[in-house]
Amino acid sequence: MSVKFYQRSITVNGKTFPSKFFVGDPSDFVVEPTKIANSTDSGSNATTWGSQGVYGTNASFFDEAGFMTALHVYNNSNMVDKNGNNLEGYNNRETAGDDDSALDFLYYTGSSVGLKTKTPSWTPTSNLGITNMVWGIGGFNLLLSNTSINSESTFTTALKNYYPSIKVNHDGTTSRTSIGYRGATDSKIVLAACFGPNFSYINGPTFYDLRAIMNGLGCTIALSLDGSSCTKVSYKQGGVNQGIDNSSRQTWCRMRLKVSAADSTDWTGV
Repeated sequence: MSVKFYQRSITVNGKTFPSKFFVGDPSDFVVEPTKIANSTDSGSNATTWGSQGVYGTNASFFDEAGFMTALHVYNNSNMVDKNGNNLEGYNNRETAGDDDSALDFLYYTGSSVGLKTKTPSWTPTSNLGITNMVWGIGGFNLLLSNTSINSESTFTTALKNYYPSIKVNHDGTTSRTSIGYRGATDSKIVLAACFGPNFSYINGPTFYDLRAIMNGLGCTIALSLDGSSCTKVSYKQGGVNQGIDNSSRQTWCRMRLKVSAADSTDWTGV
């Protein structure tokens, strides 16, 4: 089994967060849209994913009103090319049209995992040297490599220096979804959904807390994906398909296990 699913209450910075996360090889994951744009289907609900035997979390930010859109790529193709979904594309910016607000993105080529920093877009033709991107996903870098960070205030300073025009509520206490890479040990991907008490989307981790969680899980790189009421996760517990949707808010993309990986996953949760 290359994938393990975990359920833990993780304590960092004096606070405890119920968390569910997957640890697997980069090749075990898929990035894909969850619903067709402008439709009324419920395909973006994790309870629906679970009932269909689809296991994973929400992906990254999507454009609802000219705000941020993070990169979502699978097999060198963006989400616009999938299922008529016109809200997801190659853009990777916090503010539409503003290259200074570019996010980072984590990607897998089939042989290695890499990180592109402050990158506003990617296309198969303007590919930044990545010509065989199996998957890619954008988000906010949690700055795990910055060894000078030793408090929430030093993290906030470093984050604002790194993203000078940052608008996201990075110090809000809400549920968060994150993807990380354990480059120093087993080269695994960690895909985590972290919540407030009783899996609520309130009183969850700040970016600084999420940084500590992903660092504690052995990651050397970690991005914060979409969060708050968009944090969703589907999984199997005791042989029963489950999903956590702490709001009715729709999400447009997800990162999930391949069917072959899900079939051989260790679902014991410990």
